[in-house]
Amino acid sequence: MFFQSYIKCKNVDYVSSKTETFYDIQLNVKSKKSVIESFNEYVAVETMDGVNKYDAGQHGLQDAEKGVKFVSFPPVLHLQLMRYQYDPIQDCNVKINDRYEFPEMLDLNKYLEVPEGVPANYQLHAVLVHSGDNHGGHYVVYIQPKGDGKWCRFDDDVVSRCTKKEAINNNFGGSDDEMMRACTSAYMLVYLRHSCIKEALMALTQEDIAETLVERLTKERVIEAQKRKERSEAHLYQTVHIVTEDALYMHQGHDLFDIDKVHFRSFRVCKQSTLSEFIELLASSVGYSVKHIRPWPFAARNNQTFRPMVLDIESVLQKTITDLSDQDNPWIVFLETLGPERQILNLPSFDKDTDVLMFFKRYDPRTKSISFCGHTYLSISQKVYQILPILCERGGFPQGTDLILYEEVKPNLLERIEDYSNCLENTLDELMDGDIIVFQKDDPDLETYECPTAKDYFR
Repeated sequence: MFFQSYIKCKNVDYVSSKTETFYDIQLNVKSKKSVIESFNEYVAVETMDGVNKYDAGQHGLQDAEKGVKFVSFPPVLHLQLMRYQYDPIQDCNVKINDRYEFPEMLDLNKYLEVPEGVPANYQLHAVLVHSGDNHGGHYVVYIQPKGDGKWCRFDDDVVSRCTKKEAINNNFGGSDDEMMRACTSAYMLVYLRHSCIKEALMALTQEDIAETLVERLTKERVIEAQKRKERSEAHLYQTVHIVTEDALYMHQGHDLFDIDKVHFRSFRVCKQSTLSEFIELLASSVGYSVKHIRPWPFAARNNQTFRPMVLDIESVLQKTITDLSDQDNPWIVFLETLGPERQILNLPSFDKDTDVLMFFKRYDPRTKSISFCGHTYLSISQKVYQILPILCERGGFPQGTDLILYEEVKPNLLERIEDYSNCLENTLDELMDGDIIVFQKDDPDLETYECPTAKDYFR
């Protein structure tokens, strides 16, 4: 496993040499027909003369010979075939897929400076193969695990028996088949020294395996078993995505969130779980009492919006998740929670016949931005002007500030609310839970802004 690189002057007694350890050798493939030709080139003597003379220190510039001598070979020898080289014309690395033969038995004795006590005869153990070009491809490896001439093909997690021809001859490259010629060839060879085969391939005992590796493999097996169990039981579960108000504050578009950007809390729930069991799971996960949370499932409306809808909790507590979700997978739910600033002990009651869940957004024409301003329950008979104090408080405006209100009807469409003396039921188009009111300050300088109104912003 040692080689000596040297430079020997021809006309003076001066030699520079360095002995190094090696376990693999890089062999040139271009313009070579076989491993033997590459080895011959590897140990070939290079003459240093003319303008390329060697600087021998006190001896000055000298004609010299430069080369490599092998002192000993290792028990396991890796030969890296240099299939990739830089092409200055294409200005990139290109794959050399020319035919390049390698033997099943390799005799390296003639490359030793001095013969070793044991012959340097090798048997091919593994062939690493790449199919593709310099831009990508697929890797497989052929191995004879016991050194008995019986080869196996390792392709990702699939192991299969194969012939010696498939393992060796078919991977020389340079096939007459154009598809194969541009595709498949060996790039690494592993040889075992005859005298070391039994030792190299001897059966492992439990004591031979590092404890850290045993622990890692055990964990991997546990994880894989869990994954198999999850895959086999996948039809019994469904995913529920939970979105809370905290996830809505940065949204700048229509509706309440962008499904590709919002941060969900996801739960894998048994389809046969009841709503009661699911609410208890949610309460435990978010750290609230059951009385402090209320789920509002999202539903797609006919006008291309996606809004929360009421769930008559008391009457459906024993219904299963699969029934309530109408088998939507994932099922997306807005989770209302009792804020820490609230001075009440429980969430307020909600009457599905007389109340409506309303969301608010504030538009700022100076920054062309939307600010989410939370939600509240409103009576459907409540006058529009009665919610103005709520909007001033949520928007950070002094009480009594003149406001412009819009109903967010559908994507890119806002309708201005003109009459504040009407009740909500008669003001908003088809009043429903999850409706959104967008408001802004009625500023006399609005026309000086690029997008003066929320309607312009969403257009």
